[in-house]
Amino acid sequence: MKIAVVGSGISGLGASYYLGKKHHVDLYESDNRIGGHTHTHKIQLEKEINVDSGFIVFNDLNYPNLIQFFNELGVDTADTDMSFSVSSKNSTWSSNEFKKLSTFFKPAKLIFLKNIIKFNHAAKENIAGISFREWLENKNLKKEFVNDYVLPMAAAIWSTPMDKIGEYPVESMLAFLKNHGLLKLIKRPQWHFVKNGSASYIDAIIQTSNINNVFTGESPIINKSNQQWRLKTSNHELDYDQVVIATHINDAPKLLANYKDFSFMSDFSYNINKTILHTDESFMPVSKKLWSSWNSFKYDDFEYVTYWMNNLQNIKSKTNLFVTIGNFPQIQTQNILKVMQYEHPLFDFTSQGSKG
Repeated sequence: MKIAVVGSGISGLGASYYLGKKHHVDLYESDNRIGGHTHTHKIQLEKEINVDSGFIVFNDLNYPNLIQFFNELGVDTADTDMSFSVSSKNSTWSSNEFKKLSTFFKPAKLIFLKNIIKFNHAAKENIAGISFREWLENKNLKKEFVNDYVLPMAAAIWSTPMDKIGEYPVESMLAFLKNHGLLKLIKRPQWHFVKNGSASYIDAIIQTSNINNVFTGESPIINKSNQQWRLKTSNHELDYDQVVIATHINDAPKLLANYKDFSFMSDFSYNINKTILHTDESFMPVSKKLWSSWNSFKYDDFEYVTYWMNNLQNIKSKTNLFVTIGNFPQIQTQNILKVMQYEHPLFDFTSQGSKG
């Protein structure tokens, strides 16, 4: 068969790789590069360094198919550290503190730990039909704890503002936290990163797959033509036996403009996040003792997360590299290496109903 795959994120690339073993496959991508959220940058420091800004980590519990795929491609991976810190007007803390015995002699930290245990226990219940915020309110958890632990953690995971993360259906949120081992204090899943940048797996796919054509910078309009599907772009018009749509779901209706049956896909919303790769250490906790792989900040009108890429990707450099995402203060131009924009899904009751 002749198959068109539209979208070149992990779903589109995976589909192209496996379908290409038996069929003619053409890959379409609206951007000028393939990979979607897999985005590796070559940065010249003491030497050239590959650093990621989109897809960065995965774990051995929740990503078995991805791990199998990487093994088949011969992609090298390594363990990473998933420490987390929160900085706000009212509180500053890091998960690294709980690795030190001295922390357990501080009453405030013990109360904080007690609240974590209480939250983890409560979050294991089966409940549906209300928002995550409503569930938190029903549990009578201390407001300071919710604002300094629960919401920053959830918002950082989903790259979503804290006011919106509270609108997520509670069943989806609690299931995610449980499945990713985030309701445990010990025996959490091991997280990994792709050595030499996550784009390594894209290179491996392109080198080993039987993808016939890769069309970048092209977003086709899809129509039925007799017994085939016709994909029309500004550059060409081609017919296919089958089409795989691997874009963000809210982009699909634009491709299928003549098919009202797919209009429900517009119910899914995405949050647009400004993202900058930079070297500005002021976007990390004031105390270096609190520096973590993931660092959440909320003060004044700003709310953002900074990833410490040296720690996440084991980058050996005198220069610290950071990826900051969200609503953050201006970064000095001389510290900016790359500027990106990513879209992350918002899971509310509207999208939950459409999914069902």
